[in-house]
Amino acid sequence: MVRPSIVTGETNLSCFFSFSILRRVCSEFGQPSEALRCLDSALTIAKEIGYRTIESAAQSDVGAVRLDNGEWPTAPSAFKQAIDIADNIANPLSQQSACRGLAEAHLYQGDLTSAREMAESAQKYNFPFTNNRVSAALGVVALRQGDHATAREAFTTTLRQASELLAQSPQLYAALDTKALALCGLALCENPSHIPAAKEAYQSARALTSAPGIVARVIRLFDALAQADPTGILADVRPYAAGEAAQSAST
Repeated sequence: MVRPSIVTGETNLSCFFSFSILRRVCSEFGQPSEALRCLDSALTIAKEIGYRTIESAAQSDVGAVRLDNGEWPTAPSAFKQAIDIADNIANPLSQQSACRGLAEAHLYQGDLTSAREMAESAQKYNFPFTNNRVSAALGVVALRQGDHATAREAFTTTLRQASELLAQSPQLYAALDTKALALCGLALCENPSHIPAAKEAYQSARALTSAPGIVARVIRLFDALAQADPTGILADVRPYAAGEAAQSAST
């Protein structure tokens, strides 16, 4: 492995992107500890070359990987550092990403008030490719708070945003997962008629990828939503989100 301390200039930046790619691969394939090691190297390089945008993105990634690793109490500090940097350089994409990440970190720890605040902060920034994830986070938090009106509006927006992305590229598994989550949310806000479409969307997403790290994130957010499901109408959907329904059908 090339040590950050002995590389400079273009080699330094190239090395950063190599670590970033390795981080993503490790994270998606369920190796969060390896992902964190890659991020430590990436952050060192970003600081050495003074690339604040990349430093903010890497800090957000640290928060996300800590969530993947079950380190929920320590994840918020990384997202907060990312927000501070993004605010300092006025980078709206990094601001949105870090705010959404912090919202989810608070959600998983049960701090719904802080989660709502950060989800609403993330909505201030407009990026078509990631807006659907922000709307989905707000929907889950609002529903967990018992605010059905806001949740319904957020999930309806999520469904529209994800569908617009899928109309351009049907292979976007993340958009399919978000669409499915929105349909599950609408099943809780309105009626269970949305359940079959949610199953179909999750099944399509798992046909595109069943990487352990990706599936773990999908299930984590699904389970956060399911806590607002007192009658258990989403129980039959979970195997589709986890990719287990297809496995059962083939055995």
